[in-house]
Amino acid sequence: MSIGIAVLLLLLFAFFIAGCGQTTGNNASHAKNGEESYIMGEVVETTKASSAETAKGALGTVDVEGSRSQEIPEALVTVTKDTKIVDEHNGSGPPVTFDTIKERQTVEAWFDVLSSAPKPWYATASKVVIRP
Repeated sequence: MSIGIAVLLLLLFAFFIAGCGQTTGNNASHAKNGEESYIMGEVVETTKASSAETAKGALGTVDVEGSRSQEIPEALVTVTKDTKIVDEHNGSGPPVTFDTIKERQTVEAWFDVLSSAPKPWYATASKVVIRP
C-alpha cells in the first residue's frame, strides 16, 4: 500500500512540475510575435512626470481602463518624448502634447508590456490616440 501512495505522490509531483512556468491568465504576455499590446478605454487619471523622470525622457503616466472583456482590461502607460500622441477630435492631425490627454477621454494606446502582475499592466506607450 505504501508503494502505491509513493507512486501516486510521485506522479502528482511530476504533473505539478510540468505545469510550472506556463504563462496563462493575467501573467501571460499579450504581445504576439513581437507585436505591441493594445488597449482602448477611458482615461481614469493622468500624472505628469517628476523632474527626475522628465530628465530620463518621461512626460507622465496615463491610467487607461478598458472593458473587462478585453484581453488587457487596464493599463498604466508611461508616455515618453518618443510616444506619438494624436488627437482625432479634428481628424488625424499632427501629434499633440501630453497635456492634451485628459481624464474621461476615450483613448487607444499601443505599448510593450513591462509588468503584468496582475493589474494594471505597466507599460511604455509607443502611441496614444485620443478618440472623439
